[in-house]
Amino acid sequence: MNEGWTEELLSEKLRENPALSVVVNENRAGNATGRAREGIKPILGRGHPERDLEQFVHDTARMFGLLYYHTYRSKFSEPGFPDCFIIGKYMLVAELKNTGKKPTVAQQSWLDAFKVMGVQVYVWYPEDRDEIIKTLEAMRLYD
Repeated sequence: MNEGWTEELLSEKLRENPALSVVVNENRAGNATGRAREGIKPILGRGHPERDLEQFVHDTARMFGLLYYHTYRSKFSEPGFPDCFIIGKYMLVAELKNTGKKPTVAQQSWLDAFKVMGVQVYVWYPEDRDEIIKTLEAMRLYD
């Protein structure tokens, strides 16, 4: 594991790899939809801390070649279901919270259930970026 990963180094690596800078989804008809970005910038502070944190986790997971899932719209999902699923050497679930917020009772119930099953469970805040990078880097399947 590279002990020197920082947010700055991660941003630099993402800028160097243009393949990581495009977000594309396919609709049911197979047409590409989405948006291209000029380099992924896993930096918080654009006015929506939890959304920015989710984008940071997404970009970091992709940087390390991990499988990543986040429910786009949780309106029809089970209440409290975790925000992120990440798979690499093991499976991890994470609940993403704004600074000072705690998981709801429903969220904590899901996190506890996953923990009992042996799944790595995290509650991440915007200030946890360095920990997130280290945790996701350790999950890489290949160096």
